[in-house]
Amino acid sequence: MILSFVEIKDAILMALSSLRSNKLRSGLTILGVMVGVSSVIGMAAIIDGLNGAMDEEIDALGSNVIWITKFAPNVDRDDLTEEDRNRPYITEGEADAILENCEFVDGVSPQNYYFQPGGNEAKYKNNKFSNPQLMGTWPDYVTVNNKIVTSGRFISYTDQQFRAMVCVIGADVASTLFNQEDPLEKEIRVNGNKYRVIGVLE
Repeated sequence: MILSFVEIKDAILMALSSLRSNKLRSGLTILGVMVGVSSVIGMAAIIDGLNGAMDEEIDALGSNVIWITKFAPNVDRDDLTEEDRNRPYITEGEADAILENCEFVDGVSPQNYYFQPGGNEAKYKNNKFSNPQLMGTWPDYVTVNNKIVTSGRFISYTDQQFRAMVCVIGADVASTLFNQEDPLEKEIRVNGNKYRVIGVLE
């Protein structure tokens, strides 16, 4: 059906008349539409922001990295259930099996974190670094996690095989313990145990 110009004009005039006679209802309707549109735009912006942050985290690791953990990421240890605590740890044999049997896996990097009651401590001479993050890992760690060794080297398969008492430290630890001194081949104490510094991470 095709409306004539007069019919269209009459329909517009009737709509305007209805709006004028029901100002409160019209105002609330318009307000509701505005709030709804604003909410949708706001949620879209928040989701885009979260997606962007997640993409940055994934890009930092690489889009082809898979994490397998005993606990959910960033979980508070006080919130762990009995079932969580009883989950078995991933073994070296399982990590080896993944590397050997998955043809598209280029590297495996098990990571075992250690937390000493009262806090970890690293020392060199009279300098101390409180609560450093202590982690045991494999040589593939730098490749899997896109880390850069700025000085020295990372642990090798020979170090791993012979359980060498060597360590790679972060830039903050190096700066605090050694100041301007070269940390390579120096001996530090971590929770009372001696380790030889072989590298510094970015």
